[in-house]
Amino acid sequence: MRCKITKSVVASATPKLTPFQIHDSELKGFLLRVKPSGARSYYLEYRTPEGRRLRFRLAEASKIDPDQARTLAKIAAGDVDIQSRKKDQRQEFDRARQRTLEVFLDEQYEPWAKMHLKSVKPLLEALRADFKAWMGKPMTDINRWLVEGWRKGRLEKGRSPVTVNRAVQRIHGTLSKAVEWSVIDRHPFTGLKPLETDKRGRVRFLSADDEARLRTALIKRETELRAQRDRFNEWRVIRHIDVLPTRDRYFVDYIRPIVLLAMNTGLRRAGLLGLKWADVDLHFRLLTVTGAIAKNRQSRHIPLNAEALDVLSRWKNQRVPASPDQLVFGGRKGE
Repeated sequence: MRCKITKSVVASATPKLTPFQIHDSELKGFLLRVKPSGARSYYLEYRTPEGRRLRFRLAEASKIDPDQARTLAKIAAGDVDIQSRKKDQRQEFDRARQRTLEVFLDEQYEPWAKMHLKSVKPLLEALRADFKAWMGKPMTDINRWLVEGWRKGRLEKGRSPVTVNRAVQRIHGTLSKAVEWSVIDRHPFTGLKPLETDKRGRVRFLSADDEARLRTALIKRETELRAQRDRFNEWRVIRHIDVLPTRDRYFVDYIRPIVLLAMNTGLRRAGLLGLKWADVDLHFRLLTVTGAIAKNRQSRHIPLNAEALDVLSRWKNQRVPASPDQLVFGGRKGE
């Protein structure tokens, strides 16, 4: 089949029992390959001087759109100059792909980030979502003019300057690594100033009324869960089915203790979820946030007030941790 490969063509390409190709009518050698599994990928097909027909995979169709893939195919074809070279040019294609932002993220930045950075998954997801239109671009095509247009578009869509600045900081740090590793010669954002924002911001505290309503909601939730379990057990008894354990413990689940601990210590989400019983000293009423889970990688100690101490004591009695390395708020499988 031969036609112009567009987003609608990619979306409507129904998998068959065997793989098949859709050849682009505008760019020779550019094609979409669809597997029986439904996986779709862009390829550049070419012939060697000896007449061998070879096919080079450009990218998954789920990661870049047809126009970006077509641009990538042109770059690869132009770089290797297929008709004039006297050898198989797959390595040249690899170098052409390596110059794109997508491949740099996949093959260089992501492996490094997993070893050296925290919260890697949300970082990479944000990069790929915010700069999706850049994924198929050669790294050398990313410049000040491009990011200025991107910022303008985001602001017009209602994004706050703080949000826009944060996204630019993420891609700025990524490109700094590209310079460090000699993928590009210089940083394209040199001299770029962040958008002006209100540096003081707004500090949000719970008012006395806010706190009272939050505590009431937590108690109400647990009361309803206990009543639901009782009703369900009554239903099981009538049908001669073994009943489930009643929810008569002090805490029904982790929601109330984790909220109360957050209110009394100011711990962030990562600090709460990464907290282990080894970090909790009930005797000296002290909680340690280790460098491994701290935002600034520096360990710190938080005194426990009466309520925080009571919450952790009751929660520990309910959980009966098997070891100090067990998470305070771990799941059923210890995650």
